[in-house]
Amino acid sequence: MFNNNSEFNRKINKLLYNDKAIFIDTKEIIELIKPEDQLFDVFSLIFNQWDNNVNNNIETFISLIQILSKAKLLNTMDKEYLFRFSNVFQQLLNLNIEYGFINNLNTLNLIYKQILKTESLSFQGEPLKGLQIMGLLESRVLDFENVIITSVNEGFIPSGNTQNSFIPFDIKIEKGLPTYIEKDAIFSYHFFRLFHRAKNIYLIYNTETDDFGSGEQSRFITQLEIAKQNGNIENVRIERKNVIPKLNSVPLQLKEIPKTNQVIDRLNELAAEGFSPSSLSLYIRNPVDFYKRKVLKLKEFKEVEETVAANTFGTIVHDTLEQLYKPYIEKYITVDSIKEMKREINDVVTKHFKNQYSLNSIVSGKNYLTFEIAKQFILNFLNFEISELTKGKKIMILALEKDLEHNFSLNSPPYSIKLKGKVDRIDLVDGVLRIIDYKTGKVELSDLKIKDWNSLTSEESYSKSFQVLTYAYMFYQDKGENFDFEEQKMESGIISFKNLKNGFMKVNNSFITLKTIDNFLEQFNYLFLELYNKEIPFIEKDITRKQY
Repeated sequence: MFNNNSEFNRKINKLLYNDKAIFIDTKEIIELIKPEDQLFDVFSLIFNQWDNNVNNNIETFISLIQILSKAKLLNTMDKEYLFRFSNVFQQLLNLNIEYGFINNLNTLNLIYKQILKTESLSFQGEPLKGLQIMGLLESRVLDFENVIITSVNEGFIPSGNTQNSFIPFDIKIEKGLPTYIEKDAIFSYHFFRLFHRAKNIYLIYNTETDDFGSGEQSRFITQLEIAKQNGNIENVRIERKNVIPKLNSVPLQLKEIPKTNQVIDRLNELAAEGFSPSSLSLYIRNPVDFYKRKVLKLKEFKEVEETVAANTFGTIVHDTLEQLYKPYIEKYITVDSIKEMKREINDVVTKHFKNQYSLNSIVSGKNYLTFEIAKQFILNFLNFEISELTKGKKIMILALEKDLEHNFSLNSPPYSIKLKGKVDRIDLVDGVLRIIDYKTGKVELSDLKIKDWNSLTSEESYSKSFQVLTYAYMFYQDKGENFDFEEQKMESGIISFKNLKNGFMKVNNSFITLKTIDNFLEQFNYLFLELYNKEIPFIEKDITRKQY
């Protein structure tokens, strides 16, 4: 609206996107703007000029409108809006100076809204050229060859028996005062007078019963039809047409994107960088989304988080647990050590909120509730750990946020593919090795039940099982193929913070065995054979399904 403020835009973007300071105080805003800039006057008026004096506040509004009206990029319509608002506030100021009836902001707000309802904005144009848009009363003593009247519904034209008076209808009749009957008669005259010299008249009304009307045509249309039937109007032809939107009966065509040599080259780049379980799950969920995000490298639109997003919340919980448990890596945890962690919850959660979000944004509202929920999630999990320890279980933390990598070869066609991922936690519980993925959302035992191995890499419902099995496979390869599943029992699964009563939920509710790895690897190879097959395009999944 004002001159280019690139420096201001850069600073405000840093606050909003980088520092995630959604709630910015007056001092921070004023510091961003140069005193000679027009924005400085605008923000100064908005944030520094308010007090309990109603007249001073009204004058602030008028001053703000005057500054805005000087903006170079305003069009004629914007200036007309500002002029009307200026009139409203000037009227309020004059009345209050004379009578002093507005003594607080609530009263000012109520009266302002009442006056604003009476204001109207007129469309002005060249009366002898082009299309003229006007209200019915503005058309008085004007003649047109072509007339189009919209909203000719009963209740709109005429407006009906609305009472904008404190005088009862019967008293108006008794005293000879005008009522809505006379108003409708005047309206009727102006309506039909428009037709005297018109050659083409279009009366449009809505037949749908919705918020915009009852779907009933105006009595004026009915009056015209009756007059035509009775022969009261001659040389007039009345046609009725029902206009409805054209329904597209063509079935939705899902996108298909062929795999060119350039696409295969990009897949090879991804293979060298490393496929993560989440990227492969994206392909399973919707190959076209995978193509956009990974092949074309299109980034999601960056939005300012007014409230803490789910992924940000998950990061905070993960980072908090990592810091709390880090001193106990390769040690058995005890009830006392867990109690020590509980005393640190507030400070550690606050620290990681600060890393991901502005602390000024969590002092109230939804973000404050999210902050408290994060602390409660951590507390509930630590209490769950204590309950496991009191049952006599021995828990040793082996690794936290452990990076896993594995390179494997696809024989037909011959490609070298790298897998990479980060496991939230690896521990030993009573000698059983557990690979754990934390989820802040709700996960049920049924989400980790594999009924059909052939659907593991084609059905999105198996995405959680696919992810934790990928971690188990990479861990197995990291330890070497001499890893003995009989000697070292292993489980891979999820701990859901919204479903802690189920505790650690493992794939198929059983141990990982060599057969499990073989079944997984067979489907894993099928996935990459499909991904690298040039004859199989990226085919969009049905977008009418559940959105994730």
